[in-house]
Amino acid sequence: MFTSAQKQQYIDALQKEILRYCDALTNANPEVFRFNKTDLRPAIEKKLYFSHVDDNETLTRYIKTTKIDLNKKSTLFSTYLRHLVRKVRLTFSSLDQPEVYGKTSAPLAITFSRKHVQFLEGLKYDVEFLPDGLITKQMKVSIPELKNTSRFLITFHYDLLVFFEAMSALLKKKSPSFILLVEGNSHFDCIATLCSKSIGLKSLCIQYGWAFTVHLGFQRMMHDYFLGWGTPFNRVLSPYNECTKFINFGHAYSDTYKGNPIDRDPLCISVLLQAPARWIGEDTFDQFIDTCVSLAQKGFKLLVREHPSWKVSEKHSALLIKEPNVNLINPTQVSLEYQMHKSTFSITIMSSVGFESMLFGVIPIFYQPYMKIDMEPKLENEDFCFVFKEEMELSTHIERLISDDNALETLRLKLKLASQVYFEYGAQNQLLKFTEIVLSPSK
Repeated sequence: MFTSAQKQQYIDALQKEILRYCDALTNANPEVFRFNKTDLRPAIEKKLYFSHVDDNETLTRYIKTTKIDLNKKSTLFSTYLRHLVRKVRLTFSSLDQPEVYGKTSAPLAITFSRKHVQFLEGLKYDVEFLPDGLITKQMKVSIPELKNTSRFLITFHYDLLVFFEAMSALLKKKSPSFILLVEGNSHFDCIATLCSKSIGLKSLCIQYGWAFTVHLGFQRMMHDYFLGWGTPFNRVLSPYNECTKFINFGHAYSDTYKGNPIDRDPLCISVLLQAPARWIGEDTFDQFIDTCVSLAQKGFKLLVREHPSWKVSEKHSALLIKEPNVNLINPTQVSLEYQMHKSTFSITIMSSVGFESMLFGVIPIFYQPYMKIDMEPKLENEDFCFVFKEEMELSTHIERLISDDNALETLRLKLKLASQVYFEYGAQNQLLKFTEIVLSPSK
C-alpha cells in the first residue's frame, strides 16, 4: 500500500533517472542508441518508463532505498546466443514470410490495443488497418543486422531491434500514403514512427485522451503531425516535441457542442472512477470514495462510472451501493453521452473524461485529496471548472452553485465558450484535409 505522495515522488525520480541514464550512455558513446541509421533513444526512454512506472518491485525498492536500477539482468553473450538460435531456426524451418495483401494508397492505421481499433472504427475514416497479428508474424521471421549496432542495444533492447526490422518490412510492403497512430505515446508507436521516417513516410497521431502531466511517454513522440483536441492541449505538448507539427484537430467524436439546455437534474453528479495506480495512492482513492458516499448522504444523486479497464473492488463497491442515491454504471452497457446528459457535474481525480465532459455541458470537477500535482492545462486559472483538495471545500462549492440558478447558468455559458477553445469542432470532416496537407509536394 503506497500513498499518493510516495508514488508521485517515485515517478518523478524514475523519469529523472531515465534521462540521467540515457545522457550518461550518450556521453560515453554518441552512437549508443543508433540502429540502421536511426536514433532509438526516444523509444528507449518510453520503454524504460512504461516498464517501470507500474512495477511494484521497483517502486518498493525505491521507497526503501531511494535507488532505481534500470538494467534488466541480461548479458551480451545470452543475447548473441538468442540471435544465433533465431537465425538457425529461421534458416532450417518452414516459416514463410507473412502474407501482406498488396500495397495500399490509403493511410495505414497502426494500433497496439483493441480500444484504439474501436476508436478508429467508430470514426469511419477511410483507412486500412495493420493487424497486430501480422506484426507478430513478421517479427517471427525478422532478423536484425547487428554489425553496426551498439552492445547496449543488443544486450538490453534486442526486442526493439526485431520490432524495428519487422515494422520496416511491413511498411515497405504496404507502401501506404502515410501512417496513422492513436494516442502515440508508447515505445511501439515511437518505433513505428521512426520506421516510417526511415523510408520517407509521414506519420499522423490523433489525440485519444489526456494525461495531466507531460510524462516521458508524451515527450519526443517523433510524429510528423499531432492532431490535438485544441490549443490548450497542443500548447502544453509542443515544447516537448520540437519535430512535431501540432494541429488543432478537435475532438474526433464531436462535430458539435452537445451541451445545449436539456432537462438535467441539478443534484445529479457523474463520478468517473480511476484505478488506484501510478500517481493515485490508496489514501487518495479511499478518500475519493468516502467523499462520494458523503455526497450521496447529503442528497446528491451519483452515477458512478467504473473504469473500462479496472473493476472497482468489492470493499469500495460495498460502500457505494449501500447508498440509495448511488448507481454503479457499467461502461460497456451505458454510453458516456447518455450518462452525461443526465448530469450537472462530473467528478474525477484527473481522468481525461473529466475534460471531455465539457463537450456535454457538464461542469468538470477534479478532486485530488492528498495529492500535490500541477495539472496541465492550468485549470486552477479557469472559471468554468474546479480543482479541489478538501471534501468540505468541494461539497460547499457544489451546494452554493445549485442554490443559485443565475450562477449555474452563468457557469454553463462560460463552459460552452471554453469548450470551443479546448475542443475545436468538425474533426470528423478533417482527415481528408490533413491527408492533402501530408501528401502536398511542399511537404
